[in-house]
Amino acid sequence: MRDRVFGNPHSLNPTSAAMTELVERARAAVLAFFRASPEEYVAVFAPNATGALRLVGEAYPFRAGDRFLLTFDNHNSVNGIREFAPAAPRRATCRARHPSCASTSSSCRAT
Repeated sequence: MRDRVFGNPHSLNPTSAAMTELVERARAAVLAFFRASPEEYVAVFAPNATGALRLVGEAYPFRAGDRFLLTFDNHNSVNGIREFAPAAPRRATCRARHPSCASTSSSCRAT
C-alpha cells in the first residue's frame, strides 16, 4: 500500500485505471504464452474452477440430441455442465475404466 493502490477494474477512477491496465497486460501475457491471436481469442479470468466451468457450460453451443460424456470421477462442477444443455431431450453419460475390470462401465445416466 505504500507504493500503489489498486481499485476495482470495472470502475472509473485512477486506482481502477491502474488495475485495469494490469489486468489487460495479464490477458496479453496469457495469449502470448499460448501463441493465441488476440484477434481470435480472449483470455477470461474466473474466480475459481466452478466459475470457469460455469462459463464453459453457459457458452457451449449445445443442440438438441447432443451427448455430453462425463468420466466417472469429475469435479462436481463438471457434472453441473449438463444442466446448461437445452431443455430438449438430451443425454449425459458417465463412463470410466474401473481398475478391477478391463471394460468400461456406466455409473450414471441423465436423460
